[in-house]
Amino acid sequence: MGCPAHNHAFFYRPAIDLSLRLCDWEGAECYADLLETKVSEEPVPLVTFTVERARTLAAVGRGVRDAGLLARLENIAQQARDAHAYAWVPELELAAAGLRAELDSLSRGALRPG
Repeated sequence: MGCPAHNHAFFYRPAIDLSLRLCDWEGAECYADLLETKVSEEPVPLVTFTVERARTLAAVGRGVRDAGLLARLENIAQQARDAHAYAWVPELELAAAGLRAELDSLSRGALRPG
């Protein structure tokens, strides 16, 4: 049988948030995949944002360090600000600032004579 599509968002979004808080990157990505699957025939902007946010923060948590990921974080943070979804902005900005600092440190270290 099933349930209305919005119920999936009401379940999976908090499950994603909890997984991220617990540093359960695989769980966050799994819930994001399940949520995306449930609305794949008719994508909803909030769901698309939630899935991208989960995957991006999980990648940061897993230790991915590259400029493309930083650009994704900054883009998602801007999307949150544009949508007045300010509750998500601090975690995204914090992750972006940390990643930016690590990338800066790595590039400075790569420039040092050996």
